[in-house]
Amino acid sequence: MARARWQREHDRAQARFDAYQVKAAAAAARGHRLPGTPTAAPDDHPTVMRLRQAYQDALARQAEPATPGPDTTTSAHRANLTDPDSRLLKTRNGWMQGYNCQTATSADGFIISARATQDANDVHQFVPTMNDVTATAGMLAEHTGRDDLAVGTMIGDAGYDSHANLTAPGPDRLIANATRRDLNQAAATDPATGPPPPDATTREQMDHRLRTDDGHALYARRAPMVEAPNGWLKDRRGLRRGFARRGIDAVQAELSLAAAVTNLLKIATNGITTTQLATA
Repeated sequence: MARARWQREHDRAQARFDAYQVKAAAAAARGHRLPGTPTAAPDDHPTVMRLRQAYQDALARQAEPATPGPDTTTSAHRANLTDPDSRLLKTRNGWMQGYNCQTATSADGFIISARATQDANDVHQFVPTMNDVTATAGMLAEHTGRDDLAVGTMIGDAGYDSHANLTAPGPDRLIANATRRDLNQAAATDPATGPPPPDATTREQMDHRLRTDDGHALYARRAPMVEAPNGWLKDRRGLRRGFARRGIDAVQAELSLAAAVTNLLKIATNGITTTQLATA
């Protein structure tokens, strides 16, 4: 019962969030921003958070043994016998056993990289994802004969902020080191113009760019591009409830299939013809 209430409210919040993202993307394409406070992502909605906590509390009560038995573990390190490849990860909702899945999308919302990893920290996954995106773009260019499919700018949130990621060889990138709210405040209260100071560090150069009109507008496009496809993977493809298979190779296959289904459904709902698809 608690899970059903949480899922119903989450689905409602997801529908509201998806509708807002569509409107925000349309406004951004016109060079505008939607007025008012952005619609909260489903996992951040107060009612969803409250019902999720109630569901987790109910699960915890069911899992409590009537009388605690002896600890038969002889080692300080305990393996997960269900899926030894999985890792204990810290999320905004607490700790969970699973995989850190990394996705990258194109400007029009297609998933072009989907990787299952055992790394609990996002910061080490920027370069592998960037390389994956670059390789995919090269493959598409070779397949279609088009010369306009090069990677433009890779946009990453503060979870990817590191000197190594800022300076690694590859395409242009825009990586934040603060929350979206803090970035908006910095751009409003301390806007920047022109090139950064000549003695600025790599991080300071990036901060300067994020405070310019162009840089701030470019970073603002990240959420509509990424959050909606991630929401489809989690909620429409069912990955929020967990992977059906075990082992990192099987999980990667399931993630790749879910991403492919999401892309195909996007093609179908956008009305793209087979002729367009052959040259897309």
